[in-house]
Amino acid sequence: MTWLAWIILTLGTGLNALMKPHSNAGIIYGLRVIPAIGAGSLFQLPLYAVQSSSRDEDIGIATASLTFMRSVGQAFGIAVGGTVFQNQFDRFLN
Repeated sequence: MTWLAWIILTLGTGLNALMKPHSNAGIIYGLRVIPAIGAGSLFQLPLYAVQSSSRDEDIGIATASLTFMRSVGQAFGIAVGGTVFQNQFDRFLN
């Protein structure tokens, strides 16, 4: 399922190149659904894997740990990515 989700996400992201400023609503909204399905699947699949490999009494802790680690990773990713982008953007403007 993870490979299928990556393929759907990649395909949907590539199809975004078909959007133009004067595209009809079917192209604009329909093409956004495809990568959303792939990304949504990629977001949920690790949770199912963690829950299925945990003992019944540890499912809450495993789920909370995965959610916490994912949130911390997202926060650091946004912070580092934003810092790199801002520094490069400032360098190119000067």
